[in-house]
Amino acid sequence: MDAVLNKLKNKVSTVLPGNPLTREYEIGKLLGCAGPGLLWKLYAAKKRSTQQEATVWALEKKNLESYPKSQKETVLDVMKYGVASMTRIKHPKILSVVQPLEESRDSLAFASEPLFTSLRNALCPSYSSVETNSEALRDFTLTDIEIKYGLIQLTEALHFLHSDCHRLHLNLVPEAVVINKYGLWKLAGFEFSKLSEDSCNGTNGNNQNQNSSSLETVISVPIWQTALMPACQPALHACSPESILQGKVSRASDMFSLGLLICCLYNKGQPLLDTGNDYSAYRRGIKDVSYHFD
Repeated sequence: MDAVLNKLKNKVSTVLPGNPLTREYEIGKLLGCAGPGLLWKLYAAKKRSTQQEATVWALEKKNLESYPKSQKETVLDVMKYGVASMTRIKHPKILSVVQPLEESRDSLAFASEPLFTSLRNALCPSYSSVETNSEALRDFTLTDIEIKYGLIQLTEALHFLHSDCHRLHLNLVPEAVVINKYGLWKLAGFEFSKLSEDSCNGTNGNNQNQNSSSLETVISVPIWQTALMPACQPALHACSPESILQGKVSRASDMFSLGLLICCLYNKGQPLLDTGNDYSAYRRGIKDVSYHFD
């Protein structure tokens, strides 16, 4: 038993070498992974000063060694942007950040409310290559009631995001959803989110007429590129056709992605558009899905 505990202690001590967050939190077992490329590792943690439970999100930069240098910087910028955006948004159905992002030479890290795991790991415990909290997830399955209630929570989060924050999420995948320790689903993964033009133009969120007229406000986004590493851009299989084929998005784009997420939930975690990172396969696959866009 002592050998097991020492092994665990040594493993935990190497999670965030030199990161300032370790001065604030004691880091425990690995709960799962989240975010683009499942690069964020989720660890159970306790705040040293209060013993309050939390979850530490850690990204080890060594996991980006296979990336071209320019794309490595892109991924780090994307991750920082996602955490910064999420930190500013306060809503019961959106992940609560309790300790801002800290960066060291070897890692990025921040702390959130205590979690059970990510939706991706809940659907497919063995999806990632790391050892997760396997004992808790080994026989874990989401019931129909849990899925329906979880989807209600996500729609509430999206409604707030669209109507009050004037922001589009644009990467609604299981890796962007987490389940807290009480079983509540929280929206995370704001790495590719964008402010809509009505926000930039000063639209008043309380003006019903303005809101109604801006429901289909369309903004431009970068065209999906085959040459980029997957973590540098939204997941191809979860994107709306107008975003991939035209570089245009609106609130309807998030609704399309929500529909694809629902299909994934009822398909054992497998995407409806199982295209991997193959742009040509996406173009072919999307023809088999009913859709409408200008």
